[in-house]
Amino acid sequence: MEKDNEFSIPESALKKIKTQTELEEFFSTLYKQALENMLKAEMEEHLGYKKNEKTLGKSSNSRNGYSSKTLKTNIGDIPLEVPRDRDSSFETIVVPKHHRMSARIEQAIISMYSKGMTT
Repeated sequence: MEKDNEFSIPESALKKIKTQTELEEFFSTLYKQALENMLKAEMEEHLGYKKNEKTLGKSSNSRNGYSSKTLKTNIGDIPLEVPRDRDSSFETIVVPKHHRMSARIEQAIISMYSKGMTT
């Protein structure tokens, strides 16, 4: 018997996928959700408290909505909502500021350029 882990996808969701396009959309959505959850966790770590938790003087800094960003990946463009803080001191590790491409795409471009491909 296969053991379920916390990251398993419900089989009912997988059975709904019938075409290649639906599979690509599924992966895109899954990737987006994973990145946004990682960004929210980074914000919690940065501020020192969870969303909607009373700070009780822990920090003068707080959440300040989201900014939109489009990340280019090997599975297509992923629109993200990146959390902001009032002091503008939040620097993400997952998707650094001013980066628009995932590391894999950047590595592929550098590799192709180094091998002589220019366009």
